[in-house]
Amino acid sequence: MSTCTSSKQTTDKNLTSLEKNGFHNQKMSFFPCGNLAYGKFSKSQRNRGVIKKQTITKTTTMTAYTLPHFGNLPLANLEEYYDVELEFNGNRIQVDLNFENKTVDSSTMEKIKKILENLDQFDKLNHAYMLDDYNDEDGDTVKFYLQHHLEEVGEYELSNLINLNDSTIEPEQQLLTQLKLVRVGLYPDGDDNFAIFDYSIGEEITNYLVVINTDENGELDYMSMES
Repeated sequence: MSTCTSSKQTTDKNLTSLEKNGFHNQKMSFFPCGNLAYGKFSKSQRNRGVIKKQTITKTTTMTAYTLPHFGNLPLANLEEYYDVELEFNGNRIQVDLNFENKTVDSSTMEKIKKILENLDQFDKLNHAYMLDDYNDEDGDTVKFYLQHHLEEVGEYELSNLINLNDSTIEPEQQLLTQLKLVRVGLYPDGDDNFAIFDYSIGEEITNYLVVINTDENGELDYMSMES
């Protein structure tokens, strides 16, 4: 068991030792048990071991993620559904987020962000898928959609979309160019596809849609006609 003493003699000895080491101008006082109370020391003094600088690492945990159009969303306590309307290529479209779980990690949010920031590229890719399906002899989605509406939609309504008097381009091909994106649904933690893109010749004309299901990179899974 150690004992601690405090005396003027001890203090004088300590001061003498410190003075030899170049600390003449520092204000110091000594307390019982040899505890040193001191003010500010230079960097060189700290490097010589007079003061041990303690580095405290502060760990921060991300609690929210900022998405285009949606703003800050929490990574925990998520709502099941978020939606916004935005302008896209001259049309109003709906974009919605659908979560099955209450929590999501930042890497999943990155995938969502990638789609939201590159809607134009995903749209061009989807139009290529629809054109391939239309030209495919075994394709049964886009061609059926176009034929159905050429038969069922009145001539007056069609005339607002295509030129029925133009004999150089088939009505089907003209109507194909009128398929516009109307909705993007994202399902980041679902069991099925990550993204669903809905296309229509006009929601005021028909309830039927060409629906394209893809993964987070835009790779086509399947296409269907739905209402």
